[in-house]
Amino acid sequence: MNDKTLRGVLEIMTQTPGIRACALVKTTTGTIWHRAGDAPELAEMAHAAAEHWELYRGRGRTFRGMGPLVAGIMIHEDGRMTLLPCGNQLILLILTDQNPSLDWDKLQRRAHNLARFIARSGLPRSESYRDDPPTG
Repeated sequence: MNDKTLRGVLEIMTQTPGIRACALVKTTTGTIWHRAGDAPELAEMAHAAAEHWELYRGRGRTFRGMGPLVAGIMIHEDGRMTLLPCGNQLILLILTDQNPSLDWDKLQRRAHNLARFIARSGLPRSESYRDDPPTG
């Protein structure tokens, strides 16, 4: 899967009613690999989301009785931030409206399929990352 195809997949996801933006984020650094949609604060959110994911994942033994982490969802008054595993050290960050009609199972399947494609392509490589995490 090349960069153009990945961007296209993310663009298609953001055309789903209720999805504001999405990004593939490297969990160990918070850098954005690819992004789509309209969310000016996405770089900062991606960095915070990656920290949250790594902190939770690092405490895995605490939650072992619940099985592997499938998703992280933070619900705010004006929207949701959903984190889905998407390959080796990648998460799919999805910013949505409070839209109860979204098909969350379908979104999880798309993330899983995207992770499989990324794994088959041998990506990510460090030179593929587009945005640096915010400083300070």
